[in-house]
Amino acid sequence: MSVEIPAATSDYVPRADKLGSDNYLRIMNVRKEFDGFVAVDAVNLSIRKGEIFALLGGSGCGKSTLLRCLAGFETPTTGKIELDGQIINGLQPYNRPINMMFQSYALFPHMTVEQNIAFGLKQDGLPKEAVAHRVDEMLTLVRMNKFAQRKPHQLSGGQQQRVAIARALVNEPVMILADEATGNLDTKTSYEIMSLLQELNSSQGKTIVFVTHEPDIAAFSSRTVTLKDGRVVKDIKNENVRSAKEALAALPAEKDDEKPSADKQEKEVVK
Repeated sequence: MSVEIPAATSDYVPRADKLGSDNYLRIMNVRKEFDGFVAVDAVNLSIRKGEIFALLGGSGCGKSTLLRCLAGFETPTTGKIELDGQIINGLQPYNRPINMMFQSYALFPHMTVEQNIAFGLKQDGLPKEAVAHRVDEMLTLVRMNKFAQRKPHQLSGGQQQRVAIARALVNEPVMILADEATGNLDTKTSYEIMSLLQELNSSQGKTIVFVTHEPDIAAFSSRTVTLKDGRVVKDIKNENVRSAKEALAALPAEKDDEKPSADKQEKEVVK
């Protein structure tokens, strides 16, 4: 089924002026096998510093496996991954300056929003004052201050993804990876999350690589690579990047009788 992608708008401007070397992240002839099954096959890609980059493809195309290789959760069977001139194949995930967001959010269910965001900083041994300050910055950035003391089951899917973004950013990685960040969300919430990622890319120059199976979500990237059967079949630079903020504003307004009341929304997430 074809997907109609609305025309690009002018609101979002990627950090083209701040883009670094074409070879900031190099994926060199990477192949990943699982018991003889080839999930990723001879992939060669270079990603520039400051790009917002989409890996697009259907289920089983290898896009999430490739992302996990970048994060360090999988090791390529053959080939090399180089970040800023350093081969990172042998580095554990916690030793890479890269953080990953998962489709399932992967929040600690017994911790509050604040504690989830602070976890990595505490593991690094930062002073309490520094942790509190940085967590407050992240809560403000993702607009979750008033939910700081809630636990994940008391949040909507979009709110949980905002917490996941804050946790991925809190220790200032050079790159953010997002595996189907909008996969469990409705259209409006998906656009809100993509708007936040575009904002991070535009204002902070964060390099962002995200995986999606939806062409309309991939249109929010500055470059889209399509995978099929583990191989790159298309590599397109989006000259006019679609603005998630304007796409959100263009959505049809909900009718009053279709909108859940604030009281009902509160009861649905606070159980």
